[in-house]
Amino acid sequence: MSPKTEGTRRCRGRRAGDFRRIRFHGVLNVLQDPPVIEVIKVQEVWDVLDASGRKTGRTMLRGEPIAPGDYHLVVHIWIRNEKKEYLIQKRAEHLDLFPGLWATTGGSVVAGEDSLSGAIRETREEVGLTLQKSWLSLLSRIVREGSIVDVWFAQVQSADLEQPVLNEEVSAIRWVSKDTIRQMIRSGEFHDYGYIDRLLP
Repeated sequence: MSPKTEGTRRCRGRRAGDFRRIRFHGVLNVLQDPPVIEVIKVQEVWDVLDASGRKTGRTMLRGEPIAPGDYHLVVHIWIRNEKKEYLIQKRAEHLDLFPGLWATTGGSVVAGEDSLSGAIRETREEVGLTLQKSWLSLLSRIVREGSIVDVWFAQVQSADLEQPVLNEEVSAIRWVSKDTIRQMIRSGEFHDYGYIDRLLP
């Protein structure tokens, strides 16, 4: 299979909606000699919500200023195994938000998604795990300035999970106890979400 054909097959294999979610997409330019991979940045599209979490019918691009009274939806996903250990991830140093800090899995829900679907997608993208809907329960919805955060909890069995994998945004992954997370928050290693003792089981 030629590089051009392979590149075409990869593009055709994507659903149209996927281009809302892909931050970087590699395209093989065979017109250059030698052929090179061109990286095209594709911005995420978010639904604009009101303070009650209802969609307004408007959308915005990631990075655009959020108008007063507008919100976008964010998900935090806390994954706990049968040993009562939580999966945490270390954010890569090049990220704009909390570089080098340990955190839970999370991200923004994109246009057309619901909260649960966004939580499952973010987990798959960030740590390579596929969560079943039945494993997830919504712990709380938190309204902040410019965003609404849904906090999800997933109780899992290690035998049912794939091996977590790293990517360009995640430099390390660990399973740790809730007490260890508290200690890491106190030492400044872990992002303080402000709700750990109140919400996490």
